[in-house]
Amino acid sequence: MKRLIWILPLLALGGATLSLHGHLDALEAQRTTEVGWTPPPSLTTLKVSSMGYEHMASDFMWLQALQYYGAHEQNKPDGFFRLLVPILKTVVGLDPSFEYAYRFGGVSAVGPQGENVDLANELLAIGAQHRPDSWRIPYLRASNCLQYVPEDSACIAEGFARASQIEGAPEWMDLLASRALANNKEEGLARDLIYRALQKTKDPILQARLQDRLVALEVNEVLRRIDGAVNAWRAAGGTGCPDGLDKLEAHGVDSNLEPPAGGHYFLDQDCKAQSSTQVGGLELYRR
Repeated sequence: MKRLIWILPLLALGGATLSLHGHLDALEAQRTTEVGWTPPPSLTTLKVSSMGYEHMASDFMWLQALQYYGAHEQNKPDGFFRLLVPILKTVVGLDPSFEYAYRFGGVSAVGPQGENVDLANELLAIGAQHRPDSWRIPYLRASNCLQYVPEDSACIAEGFARASQIEGAPEWMDLLASRALANNKEEGLARDLIYRALQKTKDPILQARLQDRLVALEVNEVLRRIDGAVNAWRAAGGTGCPDGLDKLEAHGVDSNLEPPAGGHYFLDQDCKAQSSTQVGGLELYRR
């Protein structure tokens, strides 16, 4: 009976606490609807006011970031989480090793149409400096570029290549990185990456795919060289399209060269170099 006397007040206190939290959340939602969110305090202000308890201040700002993210409807007029990265910058400024904060902002702050992709990638770049052991951070940055700014092939190649070399990265990352490097006209780096991947993997299926990628890289280099020779041929006075690769021998093309899988190289109706035994190239992004 005495135990019951203690339990009843505790239950009442717990219920009152939950009710109070619900009331405070409702008031905060109403406030943000009426006046909107304001930018976070400066990092210097937070460091001084934390009085040495920077991790505690970081946790507080992390809760602010989650609360801001949760107020989705209120943030639509605000540019779809425009302030999420500034808030998270204070979080990681106080606790630079907080890896998940970089990843959370790198995905959640982008916006449905990539409105804030530059801000998100800026946060991920900071994360790559402070957490070089996380393959997910450069992977997310490259993925953002691939989805929202596919013309930035350097960002895509650098991110996937860096991610593939970090311990713990999945083995398929090597294939993705080599394709990105080739797309950025860095076939030599792509080939080196594949050779390293072949040395460390024991998976026979992945080994076969890596060998296929080496062949694709070789073909890709030849096709690029032929296209360059066509441009040189035109610059030297040629018009239209050469009627055979033998016309390009003066510009460094061996007309007798065969693809690794057999067949032959040729110029298609658009005067682009092709291989008769390889369909498609190493493009990362097709519209």
